[in-house]
Amino acid sequence: MRIGLLIMNNTVCYDSLNYFLKCIETALNACGIHTCRISEINSRILMERWDAMIGINHPVPAQRLEGGTFLMDLFGCPVFEIIVDPPYHYHDTFFESHMNNMYMRLLDEEYVAYCRTYYKPFKDIRMACLPGPTGEYRDYDKREIDVLFTGTLNCEEEQKNRIAELVPDWEWADEFYDLLIKVRIGHPEMTTVQAVIFLLEYMKIEYSDDLLKVMMSVFGMVSDYYVRAYYRRKIVTLLVDAGIRVHVAGNGWEDLYPVCPENLVLMGSVDFEKTADLIANAKILLNNMPSFKNGIHDRVLTAMQNGAVCVTDYSTYVDSHFQDGKELVFYRLEELEMLPRIIEQLLKNPDRAKKIAKRGQDKVQKEYTWEIFVKKYVLDQL
Repeated sequence: MRIGLLIMNNTVCYDSLNYFLKCIETALNACGIHTCRISEINSRILMERWDAMIGINHPVPAQRLEGGTFLMDLFGCPVFEIIVDPPYHYHDTFFESHMNNMYMRLLDEEYVAYCRTYYKPFKDIRMACLPGPTGEYRDYDKREIDVLFTGTLNCEEEQKNRIAELVPDWEWADEFYDLLIKVRIGHPEMTTVQAVIFLLEYMKIEYSDDLLKVMMSVFGMVSDYYVRAYYRRKIVTLLVDAGIRVHVAGNGWEDLYPVCPENLVLMGSVDFEKTADLIANAKILLNNMPSFKNGIHDRVLTAMQNGAVCVTDYSTYVDSHFQDGKELVFYRLEELEMLPRIIEQLLKNPDRAKKIAKRGQDKVQKEYTWEIFVKKYVLDQL
């Protein structure tokens, strides 16, 4: 069996996508599968025989030859596309007429339901759980970072400018976006598509499936970025204001530094693979995933894999597969004022924290490995 890995020729998200592909390659090789990295699709690649292709957030579904033929149609094999963001962020990538050899892997059951409803021609769509990197392990008592947060902080206010760039000339666009942000902040339990549909009906805007897909690709995507930045800023500010020292790895946090410089440690941009070493040196990994309502972010599994206590906001998937206070710790976006106390209790009770970290690590190493991933989400379909 021969599988091609579609390499991204950029370093988005601290090069996390190519790192994930490297992990998939290692797991496939361990199963006796021959792999080949493909950084450019050319005539030679298209003429070779492949049993499957695998890409992560790769643009190959939208790529065409000069005559208009889709590249996917020429592969003649299953194409596995792993999307680590909500699928409506990639609306322009999905063309319904040529998806019958595409196997979509998404990180949330709500995203699966969305694609099954609005992009039916996919060959197969299902939720997958991406494991994360493994760092240089340290005993819990010897870890130097109390609380670690990894991720970029975008400017919330800059997001609204994107609406004018992306939407047609809709006179109600600004009002819709402003109300959408209020709805999503006021009702964090709602999914993005639920919030968009609620507002369309509230404002008595008639819509079809095609219009809804456009609305999600613009208002859904931009509001996702706003809400993510809003909660990241609020969560970290809450903790440092409460006297809790927080290390932050990622771009965009410089403007927050003057708020509480004695408790906020800015580590700047860190390559994705190296974040594992940071997490393996942290007692607590703080996670925030407001767009995931019935899924799991790789950061959750990475934290547990590396022996840190994962403190994460709620999702129904995580709740049904892990026990709060046993393998990880939940907080709720509706009750953020409780978060500093949750963190303080973990730091003041290291024996309890160590037990949670160990149980989480044991579960992930047993149930969420890269070998399990490739067998369950790729090889079993070939």
